[in-house]
Amino acid sequence: YVGDKRDDKINLSIGVYRDERGKPFIPPSVVKCEQMLIKQNPHKEYAPIEGFADFRQTVASFIFGEQSDVIGRTRHATVQGLGGTGSLRIGAIFLYELQSHSKKVYIPEQTWSAHNQVFSHSGFVVNHYRYWNSSTLSLDFNALMEDMETMIEYSVVVLHSTAHNPTGNDPTLDEWQQIIRLMKRRHLFPFLDCAYQGFTSGSVEEDTRVIRLFAEQMDELVIAFTFSKNMGLYGERIGAMSVVCRTSEEADNVLTQLKRIIRPIYSHPPNWGARLVTLLLNDHQLKKEWFNDVKNMQTRISDIRSQLVQELNRLSKGKYVWDFLLKQRGMFGFTGFTERQAIQLRHEFAIYIATDGRINIAAINDTNIKKIANALHSIKTNG
Repeated sequence: YVGDKRDDKINLSIGVYRDERGKPFIPPSVVKCEQMLIKQNPHKEYAPIEGFADFRQTVASFIFGEQSDVIGRTRHATVQGLGGTGSLRIGAIFLYELQSHSKKVYIPEQTWSAHNQVFSHSGFVVNHYRYWNSSTLSLDFNALMEDMETMIEYSVVVLHSTAHNPTGNDPTLDEWQQIIRLMKRRHLFPFLDCAYQGFTSGSVEEDTRVIRLFAEQMDELVIAFTFSKNMGLYGERIGAMSVVCRTSEEADNVLTQLKRIIRPIYSHPPNWGARLVTLLLNDHQLKKEWFNDVKNMQTRISDIRSQLVQELNRLSKGKYVWDFLLKQRGMFGFTGFTERQAIQLRHEFAIYIATDGRINIAAINDTNIKKIANALHSIKTNG
């Protein structure tokens, strides 16, 4: 993309939120919070290996709920991570060293591109389970459950807790309950990846429900969490990784092991993003404003998605119905395009999408939506 000299090129491949002008966006509440933090002039000393204590406690309460048993009995070991990727990697290394029964991890066939590398580089043998039905262009829940029934016991299973990347199709709450029951019965270990909290329903609280269901019903699990997307803090690399344990004593032991893993990798996490998140989540007014900012971001994505589908259906004149995109949630649209079609889109129209057919809905705006719709229609019709 960088080397493409065409003036009308469009990048729909990268997973970042853009405003209606196509510019990088930081929620107003986060901007306000940062100005408050600057005035405090905090020190630049090293953070503890595991991250600041107030950050870790604040984020754990935010994820699990202040009234949860996990918080009440301190059954968690939470560390600050380097965004979502860094948090996933620390969790993956920990589980690989811990697991004695199985060194296998199961990841959806359609998933974030780095998942496979994160777990394979941590030592795991990577396997995949079915997730998407290319014929119905929707979640294939029956196939997912069938594959989970045949997984090796005590294996790690990676799950997207909300706004599945890239398909935008999540299980319903009832289906999540079925997944939890199956995993408990088969002794499978859940690793939840939460990168898009708030972008599914528009409610930050609502989009945490699946994590809380798992925490309420399973004794042990791992969660990787990032504030990159919903706070616009991509470059600050601010995330967290929590291990839910059976007892507080186990959690203390796990924290010791996590610190041992972190020490030779990066030793100390960065300060600024952690201080920013802690300040915002502990300020009632700022937190309320941030909830509203996330809702506005989700609403804009939903509106653009609807406009894109309307334009695509107008162009196709009934030959091909794009309504399946309306059933998807989060930042992305999963077109079903092949790698060949994605490359064709790039060459013929200077539009860059992921090779699995994923497009970033949040990067579409009033100035480029018609060009994008025409290109997608052309590739679908003639490609």
